[in-house]
Amino acid sequence: MHRLREAARKGIAPGHFENGTAPGYLMGKVTVQRGPGGLVERTWERQSPDQEQFAQQFLAFIEEASQPLKGLAPYVPPPAHSDEALLAVYPIGDHHHGMRADPDETGDAYDVKIARHRLISSVDYLVAKAPPAKSALLLNLGDYYHINDSSETTPASGNKMDTDNRFGQVFDTGAMNLIACVLRLLEKHETVHVWNMRGNHDPDAAQALSVAMGFYFHNEPRVIVDRGTSLFKFMRFGSNLIASHHGHGTKPEALPLLMAVDRKEDWAATDYRVWHVGHFHHRSVKEHPGCDIEIHRTLAGTDGWHHGKGYRSRREMQLIVYHRETGEAWRTRFDPKMLKEAA
Repeated sequence: MHRLREAARKGIAPGHFENGTAPGYLMGKVTVQRGPGGLVERTWERQSPDQEQFAQQFLAFIEEASQPLKGLAPYVPPPAHSDEALLAVYPIGDHHHGMRADPDETGDAYDVKIARHRLISSVDYLVAKAPPAKSALLLNLGDYYHINDSSETTPASGNKMDTDNRFGQVFDTGAMNLIACVLRLLEKHETVHVWNMRGNHDPDAAQALSVAMGFYFHNEPRVIVDRGTSLFKFMRFGSNLIASHHGHGTKPEALPLLMAVDRKEDWAATDYRVWHVGHFHHRSVKEHPGCDIEIHRTLAGTDGWHHGKGYRSRREMQLIVYHRETGEAWRTRFDPKMLKEAA
């Protein structure tokens, strides 16, 4: 109740509070101290910001700030030939744009410049190798950004991150890198869908990224940016049901049943069903009854915390091509080591 007394001292009427909480805050842990007779002597209330309200305000700010971007995308001529029976999926594993890694500590240097070089080079290589699929899905699996805001901490746990730059610069350069990837895909594919999955590192930044990209490609009907806030996304492509989840909220083994419940009609009408997941940084493909779960590697380096915990994984990005009637038809991969070999 000391917050109410402090508010009264500042001239804020009690009516401004709902259920004893400050505007924009939610009640959390309450500690009560009782005296020898059982009477309450002191009460401590821990209130925390309403994350949902914060997210809405954050997105409103991004929408307003992104207005100058509206329709800035340059015209890219559509490909002369495309195969409507094919869908090309480009999954981007946890890219952690904005992370800083010191090779003396982790054995692998990583910063915003390296992140851009690896991503742009990977996408360029894979697009060059891709068949002329009419449709493409640029699938950002989440944790594209290493930080969610200027606090430079993880939203849930508040852990301090190793960052390479200020959040504003990290967000801007990361968005422009992904925009460059979309422009490259437009050279090969007639329609490009964009999914920015919300990760545990960037739940709000990922949503803001979708808003910014949607504004940029506002006048380009060939680019479809999914601005939905769900942690799960689905696409029906002929006999294929393709879904994605970052991996931090629902355990992978629970995803097949979730798909069957959330997309009952699509489940019944398809023969090939797959989840594309990030979060774990290593590659794994597990076949469940009626559905496969594929966890993807990342192009990112390893920060000090993960290196100290003993986490190790290879670096790669893949291209997966699906046929409308017969499921997965072809795939190829890009390893950042190819950059060194080319140099």
